[in-house]
Amino acid sequence: MRIVARGFTQIELAVVLAIMALLASFAIPRFTSIENEGRVAAIASLSASIRNASALAHAQWLASDRPDTIDVEGQIVTMRNGYPDAGQTGLPTALPDAAGFSASITNGAVIYKKSGAPNPDQCSVVYSPPATTDSPPRILLVTPNLSGC
Repeated sequence: MRIVARGFTQIELAVVLAIMALLASFAIPRFTSIENEGRVAAIASLSASIRNASALAHAQWLASDRPDTIDVEGQIVTMRNGYPDAGQTGLPTALPDAAGFSASITNGAVIYKKSGAPNPDQCSVVYSPPATTDSPPRILLVTPNLSGC
């Protein structure tokens, strides 16, 4: 009687594991790079949303004969120099969705920081209403070092 062994030898298993480790060493850094790029794209998208929300609020403010507050989809938005104010009833009310970001109001500005970023201070958007009616609001992307975002 002859016995036929089936299965893998230890050398074959070691070679397969070595190949898989080599592939993983290339894939993991690539994945973390994609993760950073995703966060940067998310704050760029939020910046565009803020710009659009403030422009729409400004247009409604002009069409409504420049009141102190406007009604945006049933929400009262406080205006300052023709654009949403940086207070709780200003831009945070005019911006319908900021999921994935935490908002804070500091020194007359609304700061949206990306949740889950290694350094949220380096992965944020800052909105400041204009000082006069002749200028638009200031919207600043804060990404000095992409590795922090």
